[in-house]
Amino acid sequence: MSASAFASVEKAEIPKNFAGIISGLAVCIVGAAVIWYGVGSAEKIWQTLLLSLALLGAGIFLIYSGMSRVWAGGAIANAGSFVIGVIFLIACGTQLVGRWRDALLSIVSTVVGIAIIFLGVEIANECWKRFRA
Repeated sequence: MSASAFASVEKAEIPKNFAGIISGLAVCIVGAAVIWYGVGSAEKIWQTLLLSLALLGAGIFLIYSGMSRVWAGGAIANAGSFVIGVIFLIACGTQLVGRWRDALLSIVSTVVGIAIIFLGVEIANECWKRFRA
């Protein structure tokens, strides 16, 4: 008699876990839609945005390498790396003059979409573990 009681509990959990998996997949689709919106808003400024992000990444890398003294005994090389990194960061900002709103909208919506997809995958993963158990 106790075996039938356990069997009914397991059967009740299966639809709940399956619904959780479907909900996680739906959250992933919402995240993909947010990323699509971000990419769509970047379409009109993609060349400027790409150059600006490349300069930002290179500038941060050069400042980091200059601050961490990668070249031992090369104070001039470390200082030069730092200065060039600062120049790259300034150039990054000048690329987006007048287009900050479009750039921030596309970057933030893409990052938020990635976070939403991550959340959806985690939801589906947890429900899948319970579904398979």
